[in-house]
Amino acid sequence: MLQEFQRLRPGKEMMADFYSGLERVAEKLMRLPCSTKEIELTRNARDLVLRQTKTENKRQYAVKCCALLLLPQKLKEKLSIIFETGNGEELRSHPFIICRNSIAQILTGEASFKLCADNMDVCETDCLLKAFVLLLACFYVFNMVYPTKGLSTLTFMQKPILNLQDDSKNDLKVIRLLSSLNEI
Repeated sequence: MLQEFQRLRPGKEMMADFYSGLERVAEKLMRLPCSTKEIELTRNARDLVLRQTKTENKRQYAVKCCALLLLPQKLKEKLSIIFETGNGEELRSHPFIICRNSIAQILTGEASFKLCADNMDVCETDCLLKAFVLLLACFYVFNMVYPTKGLSTLTFMQKPILNLQDDSKNDLKVIRLLSSLNEI
């Protein structure tokens, strides 16, 4: 999937660009005020990050994972549109990620993820960050439109994080979130 993206976008290092873009926003996303829906996940995630990560690299990985998992809520969308824990029983026509592990396993890098598109398994990885990169690559390579209910989340990952611009108009939710992050 990533090789096909490279072929379509020569000179773009999707993984490296995504990691560095996420590096710029992850800590700030974690510091934004939480809604009541986010409080439990955020509190549990932060506690887990502080308690279980022994090295700075593992802490940074966990912070990036938390930021990605909280991103849809920061944009008033549902994570379940693009990421599902369980067996992936809900039928979708757009690409999405399935994980059968707990939040603790995800944040400590002990989880596995499956990317599905058009209700077929596309590939698997053991890294949440790579799963989200593959998700974006899947939309790009197969020339698929983002689902309406996940548009802002995917646009935020594409434009501010991955720095992959296109001709689509700017999403107001994305602009507001970027403004909030710039104030931190």
